[in-house]
Amino acid sequence: MSPRAHRAVVAAAVLIVACLYVYGFVLNRPEEQAEDSRPRTGPREQLVIDGAVIQGMDAGVTAWRIAAESVSVVGDQRSSSTHVRGIIHGEIMRDGEPYMTFTAGSGQYAARTAELVLDGGVVFHQDGEQLLRSDQVIWKPDESRAVVPGPAVITTSSGEVKVDSLQLDVTADKLYSEGQLVITGTSSSGDIAVRGGRIVFDPKAEALEATGPTTIEFEIGD
Repeated sequence: MSPRAHRAVVAAAVLIVACLYVYGFVLNRPEEQAEDSRPRTGPREQLVIDGAVIQGMDAGVTAWRIAAESVSVVGDQRSSSTHVRGIIHGEIMRDGEPYMTFTAGSGQYAARTAELVLDGGVVFHQDGEQLLRSDQVIWKPDESRAVVPGPAVITTSSGEVKVDSLQLDVTADKLYSEGQLVITGTSSSGDIAVRGGRIVFDPKAEALEATGPTTIEFEIGD
């Protein structure tokens, strides 16, 4: 092999090695990705506080207040939510003053919707007396309204009122329900079932008012 040919072969070999180095160590480096470009597996718990009192604001006024066993902030840079566990004492406010108190297993507040969702054995009290219990209650401060999407029980001095779902208008101090409502313990002959129409319950006067097509059924006891 001539010296010129030998130099050409050496140069080609060096070029090939250099290309392999560029591919193997520069273009194909999965471990060298920037941290911000790595895929996220889901929301991460950013802050956990054991035992705390937190409050939500609406138009600069306190809308609710909670004392819980623990509080955590979960989310990423784009969205986050506050989770509370073991709600020892909570307050729903009206005009900045306590309107109702409650306890619950847990709660979640999302800043994007400004809604407070209470879950797990939610019990509401008014004037020191139990008023309402359900598995879930959604408090909407901007509407001064609480929504109970599932079955709930209203406690009165004469018995219990079971409803499929209801809404609580804090401003009007009224409970609204549609569908079926069953009153127990108020009649010696048995339960009273009210179906259809729009049913309004006044917790102060413990009075019911039904509008629209309504059917009332009395259960005849022995």
